[in-house]
Amino acid sequence: MDTSAIAYRVAEFLKQHPPFSSMEEPDLLEFAGLASRALWMGLLGLGGALIAWRATLAIALLRRLNPFLPLMVALALASIAWSIDPSLSTRRVYRLVTILVVCIAFVLSGWHARRCQDVVRPALTLRSRSVCSALSAPR
Repeated sequence: MDTSAIAYRVAEFLKQHPPFSSMEEPDLLEFAGLASRALWMGLLGLGGALIAWRATLAIALLRRLNPFLPLMVALALASIAWSIDPSLSTRRVYRLVTILVVCIAFVLSGWHARRCQDVVRPALTLRSRSVCSALSAPR
């Protein structure tokens, strides 16, 4: 069975059984929120630990890093100040930082000179596509 057939079956299953559709009890929704927070904190912790373990290589990577990437993170941090919902913006910045930390840790685990841009570019492209789709079709 090829990948497209598997993806089609998963999509059909999700159409018939939407995730969390029967989760109207507050306890179950609270558990889903806790599980999501634990997942993101675990990713940030493991990524940070790997970066700390390969600190010398991380410093070399930071020297070669695109200067606009830290500026983008700084802009995201600054956007909390003018946000309508600062708590939501804070969560989004936290997720952006987590994604970048995991990408950098992945880069450091199998290093070569162009590895960072080969890994970070698709991850940020997917993230920006989700932001664009949210802006084009708000609820």
